[in-house]
Amino acid sequence: MLSAVLWDMGGPIDREVEYERLIDEDMRRALAAAGVECSDADFDEAERWAVASFAPNAYRAMVWKLSEFRTDVALPVYEEVAANSERRHAARGGMELREGIDEVIRAVHRQGIPQGLVTNNDPERVLADLARHGLDHCFVFPPRRDPPLRKPNPEVFLNAAAALDVAPEDCLVVGDRIDTDMVPARQLGMTTALFRTGRHAGQRPRTWEEVPDHEVADVAELAGLLARLGLADAEPGSG
Repeated sequence: MLSAVLWDMGGPIDREVEYERLIDEDMRRALAAAGVECSDADFDEAERWAVASFAPNAYRAMVWKLSEFRTDVALPVYEEVAANSERRHAARGGMELREGIDEVIRAVHRQGIPQGLVTNNDPERVLADLARHGLDHCFVFPPRRDPPLRKPNPEVFLNAAAALDVAPEDCLVVGDRIDTDMVPARQLGMTTALFRTGRHAGQRPRTWEEVPDHEVADVAELAGLLARLGLADAEPGSG
């Protein structure tokens, strides 16, 4: 019986629209400085390739392809892009909270369902963003690891479930990527809900074993799913 929800941060909660625009700008700028010319078509093709190839870090994969698989070019370009993460986060004003998702999180909390996060984002930044929107009290955070674990490592999901004191098979995972969210969660026997949004919206499972248990396209569909699964007290706007 499902008794906990594990959320991916980027995608379902944080729309990341402005963040993605900024990181695309940074990639193009760093590539140009390295002497790599790429058209819009080249950039779009690199994005499709990174998503379809299940690259854990899509940005790293895009830089790798656009640099024509040259390590001497790709590595310094990616390092420059990665070094600007805090600047991009500040430039967009912090988390871009998806409209209505805060009410969904609160509805789960009112039901007494524990919630955790399975994210590769910086823990301190995540906590600060959630606190800014009054949502930090809705989540339980696992002990920090040094060095930190990163998805798609299944240990990320196991640690999150352990922090909630629930078995993996009792967790629903809500994420926006098949490769880093759905696949490791399914390997652990967790129930999965794919929120199709953002850069990975068109990602497809490679086999039937990777097909998520549920798919949603917006907050209303997610709220309805959680209510049907007994994980939220009501759909936002109802009653």
